[in-house]
Amino acid sequence: MDNTKIKFTEDQKAVVEREIKQAYSAMATLLEWVKTDSLREDMKEALPSLVDSYMKTVKETIGFTGEESEREKEMTESIGQYYQKQINDLEKALESQQSVSSISAIVKVAFEKIEKWWDIEGFNYIREKEITAGGTVKLELGFMLDSFTSNYSTTPVSDKEQLKTKVQYLTDQGFEFTPKKRGYGLDLIDNDNNRKLLEKVIKAAFPSARVWSYNNHLRSTNNERDDRFIIRGVEMTIIDLSDIENLQIEEKTFLFDEDDE
Repeated sequence: MDNTKIKFTEDQKAVVEREIKQAYSAMATLLEWVKTDSLREDMKEALPSLVDSYMKTVKETIGFTGEESEREKEMTESIGQYYQKQINDLEKALESQQSVSSISAIVKVAFEKIEKWWDIEGFNYIREKEITAGGTVKLELGFMLDSFTSNYSTTPVSDKEQLKTKVQYLTDQGFEFTPKKRGYGLDLIDNDNNRKLLEKVIKAAFPSARVWSYNNHLRSTNNERDDRFIIRGVEMTIIDLSDIENLQIEEKTFLFDEDDE
């Protein structure tokens, strides 16, 4: 990869500086007009076109070609090969579910489906997962509340009026959480209510599932009144693999929880 520094003439430097300043001015004007609802129909095309024109001159001046570097070409090719391999594995799995070579692809698809379900309806990550020789799925569901994020949106202000945070979605279902205080994240309290709700969520997705144990931990704070036992893991088994095949996952978008008291 060539990292040689480029030497520019004084004229080239002056042109780049001039065009970038003009592009910046046009973008600043566009931003101000959008923020104050002052953008007119005749200018919504003109200002972006001006910015494009200024940047076109900058690209020409610095010798920008738009071609992929050798490194970018290698990465693109590598990514393409990876996804093609995934497609080939899945095709083999569909062609012959009895084939030993298709097992890894089938298992991968199954676990990805389970993980997506737990991301949306549960608590974001799975500690352990395996398929036994007897054909059952063993899982230890994990709990990671502080990492909930939203999908990027082109309507972020409107979304806040319509969508919920993931924590609000779970709270509406009856889940109970520890108080969120500075220095202490949000955790799921270990109590009968939350255990029953977890089993309800699990059973709704996988009717044959059995919950075997809960792993908890004392969340000790600076104030003993705020100390709570919290759920850190749930060990469970899916006995009938057709539950995974029949699982229907409803797509949801959640807002980012910006509350940080």
